[in-house]
Amino acid sequence: MKLNKAAIRYAKALLTFAIERKELDTVNADVLALQEAVKGSQELALMMNSSVIQEGKKVDIYKALFADKISATTLNFMILIAKNSRSSFLPHILDAFQTQYKAHKNIVTVDITTASAMDEELKNELVAFLKKEAPETTIEINEEINKDLIGGFIFRTDTHQIDASVANRLKTLRRD
Repeated sequence: MKLNKAAIRYAKALLTFAIERKELDTVNADVLALQEAVKGSQELALMMNSSVIQEGKKVDIYKALFADKISATTLNFMILIAKNSRSSFLPHILDAFQTQYKAHKNIVTVDITTASAMDEELKNELVAFLKKEAPETTIEINEEINKDLIGGFIFRTDTHQIDASVANRLKTLRRD
C-alpha cells in the first residue's frame, strides 16, 4: 500500500511538471519506452530493485543507458528518483503515470478477449458504440485471443467486465 501511494505521488509530480513544461506527450513516449525497457531487460529490473548497487552508480547507469533515448525532463526525473533511493519504485511510478496520463487525456482502455481475431469493421463498430456513451473520450482497444473461450467475448474496462463467452456459459450450466 505504501509503495503504491508513493508511486502515485511521484507519477502525479511528473505529470504536473510535464504539463507545466508543455512536454506531456514527449514524457509519455519516454515512459512507454522505459516500460518496454524494464519489461525487456531482467538485468535492468534487478538493478533498479538492488539495494547493493549504490544510488550514484544507478544514476550513472541511467545516464549511460537513456541519455540519448529519452528527454532531459524524464532523465532528470529518473535521476531524482535514484538520488532519493526510490529506484525500486520506478516500474510502479511508470504504471501510475500511464494511468494518470490516460485520465488526463480522457483515454479509456478496453480489453477484449475473443476466441478468434476481430476484423476491423467489428472493432470500428465497438468504438462507435462506446463513443455514443462518452463522446469526449478516446477509445483504446487491446485485443487478446484465447481459444479456450470457444466463442463469444470477455469485455473489460477499468470499471466494467462482461463475460459473454461460451466457456463461461458452460461453466455456469455445470455449476447450476
